[in-house]
Amino acid sequence: MTDSIVGVLLAGISYDPEIRGVLVVTVAALILIGSVYLLLSTNVGARLGFQVAMAGLFGWLMLLSLFWWIYGVGAIGTLPSWRVEEINVGDLSQAQLEEARGLVPENLPSAEDIIAEFPEVAEAMAEDPTPTLSEIAALPDLPPEVEEQLAGLEGGWDVLSQAAIGDAQAAADTALISEETGLYTSASEYVLVDGFTRGGKEQPESDSLWDRVSTRVANAFTVLNPPKYTVIQVQTSESTAVPEGNAPLSPTPDEDQPVVSVIMVRDLGTRRLPPAMLTILFGSLFALTCALLHSRDRRAQALSTVTAGD
Repeated sequence: MTDSIVGVLLAGISYDPEIRGVLVVTVAALILIGSVYLLLSTNVGARLGFQVAMAGLFGWLMLLSLFWWIYGVGAIGTLPSWRVEEINVGDLSQAQLEEARGLVPENLPSAEDIIAEFPEVAEAMAEDPTPTLSEIAALPDLPPEVEEQLAGLEGGWDVLSQAAIGDAQAAADTALISEETGLYTSASEYVLVDGFTRGGKEQPESDSLWDRVSTRVANAFTVLNPPKYTVIQVQTSESTAVPEGNAPLSPTPDEDQPVVSVIMVRDLGTRRLPPAMLTILFGSLFALTCALLHSRDRRAQALSTVTAGD
């Protein structure tokens, strides 16, 4: 009877990964910490051995949490992400974000005018039937005049290069095809038009060493991170008939459909907050145990200097 109960218990432990993991951690902690405490207690006594063991444990946990805090690993919090603030359809002049109301067509440079004015840009965009500002911003070695037109727009916005849209577009796709918005059912139903960004910490104005170092130092002393906004604009793709046997055409925006603007703000998350709290907690416990050991040594020293006559 006893053998069957033990067999069932061991089978249950080996089957459930959660129970097995808890048992492994518990046994490892008891063996590692308990063995150290056992050795200390046999040499310096049970009470002092416990204090020394706890001081060593809290000191090690403080260092571990400190490394987690520095490198952003281990017991981390939420990772940085883009948080959707608003989805505007058709008219950004009515956007809730006041700074975004200036991103109307009359305040933006024209991609067609830039291509017509600068032959090198026209040559690079020759194969694109519907060039956008974000695609132009992604071109290497842009003329300084073009870079000036794409930066410092109304409201302090800059054109976001298509090569730098990345995770912002992924967050916008998730919002656009969600059931809550009901705008689209898949990402193939719309085309990325443009992207704009503003705010955040300062970026170096050039690749010179002085600009990079000075910007890095200035950002290091910026305690509160300025909010960083991004606007991703999409438009319903135009349906085109593809002759049988031909390759499908690249999707193009339907000019008759309104432009949908996804306004997002950068959520920096709490990646280093949990290890920072752990570092403070274990550091305080380590300091407390060290203070107790120090006070005990002072009392022992005082008692050892007392003569029999006293």
